[in-house]
Amino acid sequence: MDVYLHDDFHRRGIVEDAMPDSSGLWITAQGPCSREFADKASGYTVWTEHSTLLSPAAKAAPGMNDQEMSQTAFAASA
Repeated sequence: MDVYLHDDFHRRGIVEDAMPDSSGLWITAQGPCSREFADKASGYTVWTEHSTLLSPAAKAAPGMNDQEMSQTAFAASA
């Protein structure tokens, strides 16, 4: 997945763990990048490389296209 901070590319990585409410996730350490927490409140957005939502609690709406499905791991929460 690709991680953006305030709409600028930040890094690419693999999700290690995610918050149950989809407010943030841990990205595994890779190469020179250490393990990192990326959260919605700090301005991070996360885009998957495939049309699979990262949050198992988030469900795609009927008729949702691939781009909409892969938009972000940070689902809007009420």
